[in-house]
Amino acid sequence: MPHQGDLQRSAGVLSIVLVFALLVSVIALADPGGSFAGVLSFLPPTVPMGAPARLIAGEMSAAAVALSLTVMLASTAAVLAVAMRIHANAVLRLGTRVKLRDAWRGRDPTAPSASVRAAG
Repeated sequence: MPHQGDLQRSAGVLSIVLVFALLVSVIALADPGGSFAGVLSFLPPTVPMGAPARLIAGEMSAAAVALSLTVMLASTAAVLAVAMRIHANAVLRLGTRVKLRDAWRGRDPTAPSASVRAAG
């Protein structure tokens, strides 16, 4: 079972990213037709906040809306794929701390290596 501190650290990182994206989007939308707001409409963390406001202001074409949605959906799918892989390789290892590299590779650092098994 995960410790409360681990959960708080994970939630904290996510909260920082979301608050930063919100603040940057609000600052950029002071000028929705500006290039800064335009760039933020296509960066994955700021698409959900920047693109709708630019659309309401009439600053986005249909092609830009389609591209913005595509970027958002593709980045969501990529983040989900990475999270699923790490979660699947790390969640069942109880009792030991799992390094990110081991969770990504699906490797159990406590298992004997192939060279040790071949020698034995």
